[in-house]
Amino acid sequence: MAELRLTFSQTDPKNKSILINVSYFDKDELVNESGGQPFHFTMDSSKYEDLRWYIEDYPEFPDYESIIRTQEIEQWLNELGRDIFGAIFFHLDNRQIFDLFRKGNSPHLITLVSDSNDILRLPWEMITNKKSPLALQKISLRRQIKKGKPVEIKPGHL
Repeated sequence: MAELRLTFSQTDPKNKSILINVSYFDKDELVNESGGQPFHFTMDSSKYEDLRWYIEDYPEFPDYESIIRTQEIEQWLNELGRDIFGAIFFHLDNRQIFDLFRKGNSPHLITLVSDSNDILRLPWEMITNKKSPLALQKISLRRQIKKGKPVEIKPGHL
């Protein structure tokens, strides 16, 4: 299995500076990785509402006015996928690692690792290279929380 691990680290909480480290694993062995590169991408909260409407409301209540809004959202989703891809693979090191990943053993998996809700809630399923959305290229996607808070386990009685 070829895995591309995208690890996001917040370097300055005040400025919301984020670094991304791209690592490529083949058969659970590290093949290549990049140093931390700046990751600059944000999404306006109104876009999350558009996305929610498109997924949840539109299929139930399509009407003529909805079709126009849907076309605008679909165009935005295409641009969004390319923008996210560009934000990650703009750096040559990251792009070269992605190319290695694509040549790796099937199946292909991208793991997003972060402790930031702002990163994990991005619509990563839309990520698109020049060819098409990665999901249509048989690349699976998963989200992973970088670190969690320890949970105290309390004894219980049955």
